[in-house]
Amino acid sequence: MATPIARFEVRVGGGGKNEVFRARSWGSCLLTPANVGTEQRNSNPKPRTTKNAVDVTNPQARILARYRKGHAMSGSRRNYPSFAALWSAGADWHSRRELLGLWARRYRRVPGRKLLRRLGKSPERFVDLQLAHGGGCRLRLRRKDGGDHASFFENFFEIPYDITEFGTPRLIVDAGAHVGCFTARLHQWFPDAEIVSFEPEPANAKLLDENFRLNAIKGRVVDKALWIEDTTLEFLAGKSNGGRLAETSSDFDAKAVAGRLTETVKVPATSLQSVLGERLKDVDLLKLDIEGAELDVLDHDLPLVSPKTVILCEVHYLERNRARFEELLEKHGWTGKLVDDSHPPHSCWILRKK
Repeated sequence: MATPIARFEVRVGGGGKNEVFRARSWGSCLLTPANVGTEQRNSNPKPRTTKNAVDVTNPQARILARYRKGHAMSGSRRNYPSFAALWSAGADWHSRRELLGLWARRYRRVPGRKLLRRLGKSPERFVDLQLAHGGGCRLRLRRKDGGDHASFFENFFEIPYDITEFGTPRLIVDAGAHVGCFTARLHQWFPDAEIVSFEPEPANAKLLDENFRLNAIKGRVVDKALWIEDTTLEFLAGKSNGGRLAETSSDFDAKAVAGRLTETVKVPATSLQSVLGERLKDVDLLKLDIEGAELDVLDHDLPLVSPKTVILCEVHYLERNRARFEELLEKHGWTGKLVDDSHPPHSCWILRKK
């Protein structure tokens, strides 16, 4: 039987005042005096040196700094999901143990991180989860793939928008579906909806198709990149959740992702109109997370979709692309609402027809 959650606080005297540290423990995940000292020291970080200084007069330098900061902070955000949320999300003991291991891998500030990470160690290549969210969900993720872990937590525990904004969609397009975490979440929210998911990276598409099957999702996987026409394009790969079309990547983008995207492969690309035909007008919810190709696709497809379509769009490098983004929305008579900008250089928007 698992040891109950314990709540405690430690008071450390110093400098004429007491410092209070509160934590939660599970089993033997205790806050030791050594850890308290470390946390106290880390609460007063050293000032930045000139090595990390950013030239604020250079727009590209600012964007690159935000990009690096976003990826450096992705595993150390303070607002991690609680132990109770993780525990209740698992439908069985195996899934709860795996969730705690992923939790400790994803977030660097969770109590007892080193011990909890041991729970995630296994010779098995995949993590199989049975979730209790929304009536149940099954997911298969790669055990050592940080992109899979990030996608899972972002779509199940870090959702920045209200799903009531989507209404009750019957036909959904998930472009940039990765391994299917958002697709599975959509299936939980809207079990009767048909979902068409696009994913060009072959290993991701294979796992996406498996998660479709595990959850009996109505719809299909299109193992192609979403673009404005049917063609073959070069795809920059090397990280499961960060690949992008070379067609949309500038020299500056290449510098920003240096060391992350190390392979160039050719992938088939297609358009919404080619896949859906006349049904394009029936799309109720369109999600775009296509790593820099979103502005080209929006410019091409906004005149083609229904005025009732709700678009959930991730815009990349907004600081650099804001003028073009606002211009194309104005040109086609759409409006956008920013719902999340906590993961630079990405920002999440909900778009509607005016």
